[in-house]
Amino acid sequence: MNKFNVVCKFQDGYGFTTEEIGSEFLTNKDVKPYLEQLCIGFLNGLIDNRKFNYVDNDGNKHPYNYIDLASITINFVGEGE
Repeated sequence: MNKFNVVCKFQDGYGFTTEEIGSEFLTNKDVKPYLEQLCIGFLNGLIDNRKFNYVDNDGNKHPYNYIDLASITINFVGEGE
């Protein structure tokens, strides 16, 4: 695995994709606390159905609740695909 991206889709059909992220990001010890906090925050938000806003590239704000998520997909790209 060299790189991966994350695709989020919402029930209303809107979605977004991250840029490709290098796999070395996941093994960086300095990043680990932030990844853990991100995972905990995501799970707590999902359980509590918290509100969040996504701002697209044009500056438009899209308000959602976690229950509005339809799917989250992680795509591994590069060697060993």
